[in-house]
Amino acid sequence: MNDQGVRQFMDERAIIHVIQRYCRGIDRCDRSLLESCYWDDARDNHGTYDGSAKGFIDFVLPLVTGAYSATTHMLGQSSIVLRGEVAAVETYVLAFHRLGTPSAGALNLIAGRYVDRFERRGGEWRIADRTLVVDWVQNQPDGALPKGARAITPDLFTGGRRDPTDVGSQLLNDSEV
Repeated sequence: MNDQGVRQFMDERAIIHVIQRYCRGIDRCDRSLLESCYWDDARDNHGTYDGSAKGFIDFVLPLVTGAYSATTHMLGQSSIVLRGEVAAVETYVLAFHRLGTPSAGALNLIAGRYVDRFERRGGEWRIADRTLVVDWVQNQPDGALPKGARAITPDLFTGGRRDPTDVGSQLLNDSEV
């Protein structure tokens, strides 16, 4: 492997590490871990929240700790297109949300993708812009939800498409990222 191939491998590995750190941060409700994934001026569109990444963290941590007894985010494959100091990244994710106790209660499952624009600043890769694209959702029947809990529905998020207009396809194919 030549120097360029080694550099590409190292950049891709650093990006994947940030995505893994994000999942650990959200599941462990670790603010500092989440903050370490985003640039200070980053944006995050998670459907129910669209704004600054810092605002997203402020929004999501009370939600996760208040509404859910447990969450688990499982990552799938990532497509990474490096363009100098910017990278277009699409990563498949399954997000499990337990309402009630960790062993009993309703379960929400989201299957989707993190569509990210990463930037390398000072030699470090972090998320500059993120959109959660939801391809499908599975909820236990509404009757299984604890009182006051709301089912997750796909219309709350950017929807996935199976054509070139999909948000992930547009980002990965955009030479301007």
